[in-house]
Amino acid sequence: AQREAVAKRYRFIAIDRRYFGTAPWPDTGVRISQETDADDLAALIRALKIEPTVLVGPSGGANVVLITALRYPELVRALFVHEPGLRSIVTDSADRRLVSDADADRMAQAAAAAGNMADAARLVVDRNSGPGSFDRLPATLKQMFIDNARALTVPGPREPAEPITCQQLGRIRVPVTITEGALTGPARRIMDAAAHRCIPQSQLVTIPNAHHGAPRENPSAFNEALLAFLAQTEGVVG
Repeated sequence: AQREAVAKRYRFIAIDRRYFGTAPWPDTGVRISQETDADDLAALIRALKIEPTVLVGPSGGANVVLITALRYPELVRALFVHEPGLRSIVTDSADRRLVSDADADRMAQAAAAAGNMADAARLVVDRNSGPGSFDRLPATLKQMFIDNARALTVPGPREPAEPITCQQLGRIRVPVTITEGALTGPARRIMDAAAHRCIPQSQLVTIPNAHHGAPRENPSAFNEALLAFLAQTEGVVG
């Protein structure tokens, strides 16, 4: 829902992440991690000779572009992230209990391991966007989540193996916008607020009438915020 709006003025490159989609895996999934995604993204940026560039990522993709900015700051001009899920930057004990999704993660991984990819996809989507969200998706998006669910068959954390700290995020010096859906649940909002506090120069923008899936639930408002950010960061050197 972003390509057509953004590509009218900017070069738009969408990443087909390793282990996602339907392509054969290059291995047993031993390298599934957001760090691998960040390294792949950095290699692609260098291969295309487009550094420094603006990185845009929702959800897990938001984590990936933040990791990329920390590991490869010379490649990044600006960051636009939607609801990064970094539990490691939440320090309040009550908040940490609220953002813990360990049980939900285990349930989704167990469903995928049993071959129930639709059930695994439903658990992931409904956890992030509310009960019934998966069943309301268009058929093409349902299939996308089902195809991607096989990444859950590999045990392990969905977040970085080496937890990112608030202090590390504070080292990001490029322009950053963090967006969140107005209808997003409290756990995600806690992590959004933490990321906003940790990155002093960031701005936090609310997307109306949307949950965690704001880029597809309210693409017009999400695209408006993204295009405004891109216009503001034109000419910024990372």
